[in-house]
Amino acid sequence: MSSRRIVLLGLVMLWELAMSHAAMAAPSFERRVWTRADGAPQSAYAIAQDADGMLWFATVTGLYSFDGVRFARQESVYGHALRSNNVVNLLATRDGIAVGYQFGGVSEFTRAGARHYTTADGLPAGSVGVLAADAAHTLYAGTSTGLARLDAKRGKWTGMAGLSAARSYILWAAFDGEGTLWAVSNSMLYAMEKGAARFRQVAPLPQNAFPAIIGGKLVAYTGAGQLTRFAATGAPQVWPNAVGYNRDLTLFAGPDATVWAWLKQGTTVLRSGTDGVLRAAQAFEGGGLPGRMVSRTLVDRENNLWVSTLDGVERYRVRRLTELPLPATELAFLAGRGLGDDMLVASGAEGRVWRSAAGAMQPLPGPAGITAMYREHAGSVWLGGTAGLFHMTPAGTAAWPLPAHVGKDFDVQAITVDRTGKTWVSIVRHGLFQFSNGTWTRLQSVLAGGDETPICMLTGASGRTWLGFTNGRLGELTDAGVRLVAPGLASPVGNILSLLEHDGALLVGGDRGVVLLRDGVAYPLVPERAPAFLGISGMGVDRRGDLWLHGPDGLLHIAAAELLRFRADPAHRLPWEAFNFEDGMRGQVAQIRPLPSLAIATDGKVYYATGSQVGRIDPAAIRRNARPPTVLVQSVRTRGGSWNASQGMTLAPGTTAVEIDYTATALSIPERVRFRYRLAGVDQEWQEPQSGRAARYTNLGPGDYRFQVAAANEDGVWNESGATLDFRIAPTVWQTVWFRAAAAIALVSLLFALYRWRIAAAARRAAEKTAARIEERERIARNLHDNLLQGVQALILNCHAVLARMPKGSPEEKTLGDALARADLVIEDTRDEVMNLRREAAQAPLVARLAHAIEGLDPAVRGRVELAVTGCPELLDAAAADELFYVLHEAIVNSARHSGAARIAVSLHATAAGVEASVADDGCGIEAGVAQAGRAGHWGLVGMRERIARLGGTLRIGGGPGQGCVVSFSVPLAPKA
Repeated sequence: MSSRRIVLLGLVMLWELAMSHAAMAAPSFERRVWTRADGAPQSAYAIAQDADGMLWFATVTGLYSFDGVRFARQESVYGHALRSNNVVNLLATRDGIAVGYQFGGVSEFTRAGARHYTTADGLPAGSVGVLAADAAHTLYAGTSTGLARLDAKRGKWTGMAGLSAARSYILWAAFDGEGTLWAVSNSMLYAMEKGAARFRQVAPLPQNAFPAIIGGKLVAYTGAGQLTRFAATGAPQVWPNAVGYNRDLTLFAGPDATVWAWLKQGTTVLRSGTDGVLRAAQAFEGGGLPGRMVSRTLVDRENNLWVSTLDGVERYRVRRLTELPLPATELAFLAGRGLGDDMLVASGAEGRVWRSAAGAMQPLPGPAGITAMYREHAGSVWLGGTAGLFHMTPAGTAAWPLPAHVGKDFDVQAITVDRTGKTWVSIVRHGLFQFSNGTWTRLQSVLAGGDETPICMLTGASGRTWLGFTNGRLGELTDAGVRLVAPGLASPVGNILSLLEHDGALLVGGDRGVVLLRDGVAYPLVPERAPAFLGISGMGVDRRGDLWLHGPDGLLHIAAAELLRFRADPAHRLPWEAFNFEDGMRGQVAQIRPLPSLAIATDGKVYYATGSQVGRIDPAAIRRNARPPTVLVQSVRTRGGSWNASQGMTLAPGTTAVEIDYTATALSIPERVRFRYRLAGVDQEWQEPQSGRAARYTNLGPGDYRFQVAAANEDGVWNESGATLDFRIAPTVWQTVWFRAAAAIALVSLLFALYRWRIAAAARRAAEKTAARIEERERIARNLHDNLLQGVQALILNCHAVLARMPKGSPEEKTLGDALARADLVIEDTRDEVMNLRREAAQAPLVARLAHAIEGLDPAVRGRVELAVTGCPELLDAAAADELFYVLHEAIVNSARHSGAARIAVSLHATAAGVEASVADDGCGIEAGVAQAGRAGHWGLVGMRERIARLGGTLRIGGGPGQGCVVSFSVPLAPKA
């Protein structure tokens, strides 16, 4: 786009606020269109919104629902089947919706059930073209043969009296604001006042003329281009119009008490002027007639107008942004402030400057080709462009050409005036110039890192002049020239597009983000649910201290309280809201020039500019949607199919993955609806999806689950209670409690059997080893007795014979006698060894020996001793059993003699891994020094420690004076030899 087509926007004059109140109060509307390509129904005969906020459309090809995001053709309502897909009428009832069929019959659906009516119930035969309800929720149905009222208690219909023809074709019927039921039958208008029993004729109407209820009154086309208002009492009143109304056109009510019509030029908002004449105020093109011809309309609970056309569905919503009335051929880009409270706009291919007057834009003579503007103060405004530099004051406008060497092909990028009154002008590709009394002086400076031409400039309240360059370079204008400050902004900011001083800090905006520069440190402004604020080419703070940004995502609003939190904690992610094309904004925001693209007026309004539009928003009077959305859980999908969500539903055994569809009926800007959900027992925290309306879970087991979902509308109004779905996943046979219990019992039994088998096998192996050992000992004992002892005995006898023959008292006799005495000792020792071998083979088990030792105690002590044995002590070999017996016996005797205990507990537990045993009493206890080293001259405790140590174990003695005493040890199992 050439510089000649760039537009400059300033602020509206203060007297613009004093425009006609009617003009200011009258809303403008934004349209959204859905066609067949979006799944929208065509040529709907009726639109209704149920108590959940869901929209329903009746067509001859089926019944459609719409939650603001997705159209869905329905075979049932609330889980109850339709009688036919050929639906021609709809009505929202107190608890659900009523449906009228093309070939006769009415169905009334609620979540509790469905009720169907036919001629057998008194319903007039024929297509049901009319459904209506009075203030008491009594249902009326009009068909091609008559009009009837439903007695809900009896489930019967009663025909209405007063209609002239015996078989009246009911074209239209509705209640007005006073409770009068109006009907059109056979081109005649009828009325039945509230409390009356029959209809009366009111006036003839042109054939196929459809009336409308506007402002609580009936309005009908009565011929010759005339609209007439009717009331139950009083004479009809002609409503003059200048729109060429006729019977083929459609009149209907819109949001905010507006009047609408479908005219040949398209859907049109009508307004009455001061003369009472109804005229077109805002028209939306027809898009190729008759495709956009209106068939049915509805104003929903959020004050949106829904229109069914031959091509699809349209929504009309009051804009939150006010567009300035520039000519359709003009373009506008920049927001700024003019003289006093003026608003100036540089617009059009010629770059003309416009001023707003009485709601209309008026061109101003003088400056042209404007691409930059700076308001020094209320009495001084500088403008710049290819045509030169202009200075506007209350005395007039002065003009100077740009430097001669610049030529006509380069735009002015930015203008500022420093604290000393010097004017600075940035010219594309030529750098920074100082202007004074017609003289241009280029600032000679060398800046590393890119172009030396500032993209934006700001002289702030601090008196400092800031310059924004490409590649994140931020400079300050000083007496010595340009000084680069705050290096490292290239990554968080990118090319610097906007600057703003706020509360002693500097906000720097660029194509990559925004930072707050404080004390030389840059703190990035990080938004919630987004990585950064991108492409910010305009910034401002309104009267409330709220921050406004303008970028490709629209006008972005950050509350003052959130800014304070960010200043206190730079890690705080900033909540924000956007105003964009969904609010009436058109066109793309400038990303190089002219800048800035946003300004705050003296009255606090925020002005913005794009390539196609100049508009404003009043932060103090933003239109808000206070209604929280209704949240619905719609369906549950598994690998086995999809089902309508119902409380307590049970999913098939073996289900491990589910997908739960949910929605919220916020219809104004459904794209901005926020959700959070969780599955109790699975999600530790609420999940906030960025897109989609489905929750997916895997690796689920059998059991009971609760799914919770909440939603907020476009203005952050939450429905905290949301919706809940309780469901159950049935277990497979092997997942049931009884199966698992049986399996656990079987497993425990198997493990116990394996344990018993292992113990038995170990005992058997130990017994076999013991038997072999005993047999070997007995063999050795026999050999010692039969061979060694007998041989030695025979030798001794022979020696005695020799000794008897020796002389008495001879040395030889003495020597041989001594030898025989030693031989007798050897025989005795050998006989003792043989006896030991025989005794160990027949020795009693450890437990029996302990029991026998306890029985041998004094009767007064024996009754206080308790012996508990577990495991398999028979796994111990004899040597280990001996050692353990002596230790336990010593401990028992010590407790019996010295403790004065009332109870002595002896426990022994032996397994294949080892032995644990203890002797515990509740007597007088033992001193720590004695427990550690024993008493002087007493070796019992020392011997016990040595015996346990030889077995590889540890002896522990615990307790203290007055606390009893516990002697315990643990010994690894020594296998039997």
